[in-house]
Amino acid sequence: MKKYIPITIAYFALFASCSEIAPVVPALGDKKVLIEEFTGVRCVNCPAGAAEIEDLKATYGDRLVVISIHAGDFAPPYSDSKYDFRTPEGNELEKLLGSPLGYPTAVINRKKFSGQTQFQVFRTTWAGLIANESATPSVFTLGFVKYYDTKTRKLDIEVKIIPTEALSGDIRLSLALTESGVKDPQETPQGKKSDYNHKYILRKMLTKFDGDALEKVSKGETISKKFSITLSDKWVADNMKIVAFVHKGGAEKDVLQVSEIGLE
Repeated sequence: MKKYIPITIAYFALFASCSEIAPVVPALGDKKVLIEEFTGVRCVNCPAGAAEIEDLKATYGDRLVVISIHAGDFAPPYSDSKYDFRTPEGNELEKLLGSPLGYPTAVINRKKFSGQTQFQVFRTTWAGLIANESATPSVFTLGFVKYYDTKTRKLDIEVKIIPTEALSGDIRLSLALTESGVKDPQETPQGKKSDYNHKYILRKMLTKFDGDALEKVSKGETISKKFSITLSDKWVADNMKIVAFVHKGGAEKDVLQVSEIGLE
């Protein structure tokens, strides 16, 4: 059975008939924030980071988008693990954004904040930085149209991007798939937990790991990008999210807007 599901998201409305209405320019301070958590199943302190993220999600809801990247020395699976959460893209992102200073650490909107020499920041700073970022204006609206065939597991995605101001320089789009609700071993302060609930796992990037370039970013002009993938049989579609974010390339990598939507 095929599903064609237009979605209303991130200030972009699409009718069920697939006709479109004009996008609504976001209000100042209505920016969504991306947190990229670097983690691993052998990391004893990482469950504390996951708990902090859940507290932040309870506060911000869909205005906080999470990607958990399993990479680095603590990421190799155990002998009794069912899954290996590492990905080639995750390994490249660790190189791009820097190895964690210590676990748990994360990257907030891919920014180097005042006084910081690296993208990675410790858990105690997450709440304040996310609050500051969410209070800044957004310069993009993002929308999705998805087409998912439940029989063949083929997913087609169209990402629509509308700049609310003209931008120059290296501007890119990244598109990722994440999965939550995966039960597998995780080291904890109480010992290894065999049925730990892993969330927001980076499964696959549909763009290059550091994003695909947007050639022209003009105020009010829609940019449309299409992607396709056949999902792995190991992934549970009901538990997956499509995450899109527009960001700078080069030395500055700031995320300018992010949004996500469920796969089903």
